[in-house]
Order: sequence, then C-alpha cells, then structure tokens
Amino acid sequence: MFGSRAKKADASAGKQDVLSAAATQSGAAVWFRTAKFVSLLIFLALVLFGLALFNTKETADTFHYLIKNLSGSEIVYGSSHAPIAFNTDSSVKCAAFRGDIIIATKSGVDLYDTQGELILTDQYAFSSPELLVGDANFLVYDVGGHTLRVYNAFSNVFTTTLPYQIFAVSLHDNGTFAVATSEKGYHAAVYVYNASFQLIYKWLSPDKLVFDVSLCPYDSARLLVATCKASEGNFSGEIISLSTQSEDIVSSVHLDNALPMQVSYVKKDANAHFWVLTDTYLANISSDNQVLAKNTFTSTDLSAYHIGPTYGVLAQKKSMVGTTYELKIFAPGEKEQFCTDVGSQIFDIVSVGKKVYVLAYETLYILEPASKTVHTYSVSRSFRKILPLENNTLAFVSDNTVCFLLME
Repeated sequence: MFGSRAKKADASAGKQDVLSAAATQSGAAVWFRTAKFVSLLIFLALVLFGLALFNTKETADTFHYLIKNLSGSEIVYGSSHAPIAFNTDSSVKCAAFRGDIIIATKSGVDLYDTQGELILTDQYAFSSPELLVGDANFLVYDVGGHTLRVYNAFSNVFTTTLPYQIFAVSLHDNGTFAVATSEKGYHAAVYVYNASFQLIYKWLSPDKLVFDVSLCPYDSARLLVATCKASEGNFSGEIISLSTQSEDIVSSVHLDNALPMQVSYVKKDANAHFWVLTDTYLANISSDNQVLAKNTFTSTDLSAYHIGPTYGVLAQKKSMVGTTYELKIFAPGEKEQFCTDVGSQIFDIVSVGKKVYVLAYETLYILEPASKTVHTYSVSRSFRKILPLENNTLAFVSDNTVCFLLME
C-alpha cells in the first residue's frame, strides 16, 4: 500500500472535534441552543485557562481556530453557513451549482444558497430522478421514465417528454445535452440538443442497446455512446464515437464479453482520452482507441466506484468477511496511481482537482494521489454524501439535512 494516513499536529485535534460536533448539530430547539451557547462559553474559558497555563503554540492555534469559526447562533459549528433541511426520500440527489446547493427528490427540485435561503423550487413526479450539473444549467431527468427538465439559476427553462424511456443523459458546460433513449423500430436512439434546446442531431441503431452517452468537454460536437449487441446467446459491448457534424460513425471500440456500464471523457485531458466502466473492468482508452490501462474486478468485490474529471476510483472489498476496502485511484494512462485502505463502509466518492474525497462510516478521507497522502477526519455517522464547494467549504448530506463545514 502506498502512503499512510497523514499525522496531524496537536493543534488539529481541536479542529477534528469541531468537525465531529458539527456533524451532530442540525437545528435544535431554542432551549438547546441556549444550553449549547453556555457550554461553548465554558469550553472557551477552559481553553483560555489552558492558554494561560501552558502557553504553547499548539494551544494558541487551537484557540485561534475556535474563536474564528465557532458561534453560539443557529449556524453549524465550524462554518459560516446555516444547515439546509429538506423532505427526504430514497432517491434524493444533491449537487453544487455555482456555489449553491441543488436537492432533487422524486417530488421536485430545490435550489438553496449556502445561507439556507430557497432560490428556486419546482415540483414534478419522477420515479428515479438523476441530476446533472454544467456551468450554464442543471438538468433533472427520470431514469427509465420519459421526462427531462432543464433549469438555470432562476427557473425551469426547458421541459421535454419523450415517447420512449430515457436511459442516460450527458450535459455539456455550454448547455448542450445528449439523451440516450430508443425510438419506434430502433433499440437505440441518441438525441443531441443545443443550448437553445433545439434538436440538432439524431443517431439510431436497430440492433444495439444503449447504456450511456458522454459529450466531449472540449468539443460538444463529439460524443461517445456505450452500446451492447446480443447474438446467439453471446453479447458484445461497443463504444461508438460520433460527431454531430457527420452522419457516419467516427470510430468504435469493441468490448468482447463485457457489458459497458458507463462511459465518460476525461474532462481535464485535451487529448480526449475516456474512461469505460464495464461489469468486469475499468479501462482508460485514448482518442485513437488504444487501451492505455485496464483494471479488473469481480462483481462480488466491487463496493463503490467513481469516474471523475481527473481520476477513476475503484473500492474493492479485501475479503468476504470484515469491513476493510481497498481503494484504488487511477489517472489517465497509468496502471495504478495510488492505493490505500478504508476501514469502514463507503458512502460516497468525489474527485475535484488534485483531491479525492471519500466519505465512509464516521470518517472523511481526503486523498492527494499525486503526493500519495491521506488525511482523515471524524464526521457524523449520519452523513451519506459529500459536496466540495468553494473556499475550502464542504457540504455534507444526511437523510434530510445539508450541513456546511469549513476546512482550513
């Protein structure tokens, strides 16, 4: 295993206590907040006593952090933001959009700023909502349903209901989006809409099934389609490269005896490399269809996965018993970038820039694969999703609350 958990200075112990305390506080009653404020004053008095008694840099640093970040008001400890409460269901999706928070459920979507103020709300009835975010818009669609809705920061700007089921959608930062569906007489259909919501391209296949679609981040005229074809009891996957400027297939990659689950361009790679996740491996493939790296797994040991703008991540259970998982982080073109163990159930994996965030049971892991370092923090056992925001702020989502924590 490369690397180990980074050792923190004594000054950070107080910070981790703050993070843990923040996790359990989400809008208590007035009398409880009053008691909390009194307790805070007592705690700060003890810190002042320690500062006077020991007069060490560690104690001073801890006191500085507490004075800067703690408050006796309704805001969450360790943050300058109020918690957001929402009605939960089993299919809640959350994402950050221009520094605000989107919460999409089966019954509707809400957009909040980080002070907890409701900016936008819209109602619908989806069985399995999925949420995508771009620079210009965000989009909610019903997986296996027929309806797709597009929003800007103020309102619903486009809605379409298709005659056949929606399997997958890809949203470009410029507002272009592609929809994987089917059509009468065709098993697979891909529609591409421009930023003005006009249908500008259609690709149809009579004998393939479509599983996923991905628009190229550097050229929204290019897209990948993950397909599969069954023949005489065997199936063969295929990644097809298309262009909205051509009626012909640009190129394709065959995946023998592998079922493609997800395809995604590497967002930070101008060479247009892309990831392919199948039922047995994660592969990184170049724009000229050369397999640069392939990492296999079995369906029984794969616990979680993530394909982000820079990294591909696999979490595999180390044994049939126990709760230890091996986390493997891959960079484009490399066999294995970084590997470490996670000692509890993994709920969410997110990569932003040079960091990978792993939210496990009662623990947040922040990994920097390039330097092979791991930092850990204690968090609430109720947290299930993490959203990195601007200015070193993280949003943690529990069953019905979003809490904000400042990481310094």
